Amino acid sequence: MVGWGPVLDEDHEEAAEVIAKADPRHVEALTKRGIENLDHVFCAPISAGVFGHENEVGRRMIRVLSFHAPDLDAVHALWAHPIDGIVCHVDLTGRQVLRVVDTGYTH
Repeated sequence: MVGWGPVLDEDHEEAAEVIAKADPRHVEALTKRGIENLDHVFCAPISAGVFGHENEVGRRMIRVLSFHAPDLDAVHALWAHPIDGIVCHVDLTGRQVLRVVDTGYTH
């Protein structure tokens, strides 16, 4: 179909994580929650699509949620440690974070 991109693959997943971790707003939000070692953060590209923000139209957008892996030997457990209150709106085409939503929730 014209105007549709392929399903997200591993390259998109890796790019989303690299882009999110490079954004100073995202890093600041993590730091506010006491997380400073980005090696312990997994950025999961969960939700693709355009969600009514004008500057997203025509871009390959994905929402990225972050999870904390306190024990790198048990990374499967990271799904039990979502980092609440942070969502990165990543433009995969432009390789940038357009928006970081930080609700301030630190639970």
